[in-house]
Formats: sequence, C-alpha cells, structure tokens
Amino acid sequence: QVAFRMLEKLGFAVETAENGAHALEALSKTRFDCVLMDIQMPKMDGLETCRRIRDPRSKVLDPDVPIIAITADVMPGNRQACLAAGMNAYLAKPILPNLLAAALKQWLPLPKGGRARRKEDG
Repeated sequence: QVAFRMLEKLGFAVETAENGAHALEALSKTRFDCVLMDIQMPKMDGLETCRRIRDPRSKVLDPDVPIIAITADVMPGNRQACLAAGMNAYLAKPILPNLLAAALKQWLPLPKGGRARRKEDG
C-alpha cells in the first residue's frame, strides 16, 4: 500500500496483484513497464514468481520486464537471492521515496520523448 501511494504521487499508473499467481496471470495479458515484487506473498513467494516470469517457457508477454524486489527481510544473503532469482534491483522496507524513485529511473524504459511515462501521458 505504501509503495502504491508513492507511485501514484509520482504520477505512475499502478496495478496490483494479491499473490504470485495473479501477477503471472496479469503479466500474461498485459505488457508492463516494471514490476515491484513483494518477496513475502501468499501462495507463491516473490522469488518463485520471478523465476517463473524469467522462464522463457512462461506465458508472460515480456519475460525481461524489470523487476524490483521489495522486502522487509534484510537478512544477509537476501539481496543476492533476489538478484539470483532474476530481479534487477532490491529495496528494503520501509521504502524511502527517493530510493524508489531512483530505482524506477534506472529500470523504467524511456519513451521516445526521453522521460519516464506517467499515467497522464497515456
């Protein structure tokens, strides 16, 4: 919820999925610019969800979509586990707005105009 509000304040269109299976389903129907992946989701955790997204046999439309891990688990090795699963970046909770903005700036594809797409850009 916190990241959702931050993203909306930054002007991004946001969709949520309540678990990994729903995320995979959404990614198989819609092409997204970026995924913020909670590591501790019910039914299928973020690491497994990421592995399935990256699997070339998956039905997701863009298996190379940038994925940013979001987790409260800051145990040693967790960052490396996220990157090994195929995530592009790692943010620890509580999420700081400036770090979220920096990660998005690094990983969001730039449109032809050279700036990140906002929801008002369509």
